[in-house]
Amino acid sequence: MPYFFGEDVQKYLEKIRLHLINLNLANSMMQNLIDPERPTWVKKRGDEFMAITKFYEEAPRLFGPYMKAHQTA
Repeated sequence: MPYFFGEDVQKYLEKIRLHLINLNLANSMMQNLIDPERPTWVKKRGDEFMAITKFYEEAPRLFGPYMKAHQTA
């Protein structure tokens, strides 16, 4: 990605990658229905999911300038 986007986009994509990893972890950990920590993992899952869904609000601002650079008038 560094060839196509600036550091701002690279940092954002890394942040999304970490949210996806944490979401996967939370999904795995909450499978144990008798674990006393399950409510914590359920909340973590929701938090990570909501952070990932913000992509649709945040991405246009970050990716927009790069996409417009390739358009012709």
